[in-house]
Amino acid sequence: MFGFGLSGDSSISTSSSSSSSSDTLKGLLALAALILLCVSVIFSFVEVQYMLWGQTVAATKADVVVHRPHRGQIGSGFRRYVEYTFADPAVGAERFERELVSDTYVLPGMLLINFVPGGGLSRLDGSSYWWALLMLGTSVMFVVAMAIWFYIDFVKYQRHRAQKRRAGY
Repeated sequence: MFGFGLSGDSSISTSSSSSSSSDTLKGLLALAALILLCVSVIFSFVEVQYMLWGQTVAATKADVVVHRPHRGQIGSGFRRYVEYTFADPAVGAERFERELVSDTYVLPGMLLINFVPGGGLSRLDGSSYWWALLMLGTSVMFVVAMAIWFYIDFVKYQRHRAQKRRAGY
């Protein structure tokens, strides 16, 4: 299927079951690599935006508030949010945002905010998802490894065709 009729060794066999299972394995690994890449791009998109365009400022106003879930919402406990205001130079105005925090969160003396200027993205400083970038890097390396594997098989296939032409088959 994807291995150009090659098994793992240098012999060519288009009808052997080892070649078929090797091609099936390569196809499944290629599909897994592409799915992993798509998922990692989705999860790391926001983190990449923060990495490229993000800025850090001090909040001009910050407060911890407790909200009780509305009737019908999932969860019966109270939720704690940090509500903060900060100056966004791209908009030229103050932005008001809030972020869900744990029950043990204590508001620091100076609250730092990471934000993307002009956009709707903001978060408390230190709230990063580095695992999403790690997943993206891993999936890119996996896709590159699969491409190299397919290229090596393609070169083997081309060499075999050239040998057959020289031999007069």
